[in-house]
Amino acid sequence: MNYIYSVERIDNTIDPECTIGNALLSKDKLSNYNQLKFKNQCCYKHRNVVYADTFNISVYSTHFESGTGVSDLIQAIIIRSDQIKEIIEITKSSNQKLNIISGDFNSPIKYLDPTNIALKLNG
Repeated sequence: MNYIYSVERIDNTIDPECTIGNALLSKDKLSNYNQLKFKNQCCYKHRNVVYADTFNISVYSTHFESGTGVSDLIQAIIIRSDQIKEIIEITKSSNQKLNIISGDFNSPIKYLDPTNIALKLNG
């Protein structure tokens, strides 16, 4: 198994060595792997994206801002928009023809517009 893992936080309430993070797992070799801690965050301060290439594909696993309650909801929506822009900037430096973005978007599907994201990736 090949993988990249980035710790977001340590949760000692579950187990003294329990980490919560973001990962990519692959049976195939990963190259050009990296992680990026998002610049714009509001509640947890450790949200990130990990990414790597395999064959002719760049794969991204993200964990966007969620907000901690109703008062943070609007701010979290704005921050998630900034976070997708950061991922799009990373894809621009990719030499791969296909970029797959996956992970925890922390947003109801009805608020995601995949056509808009695809247009930004290709534009």
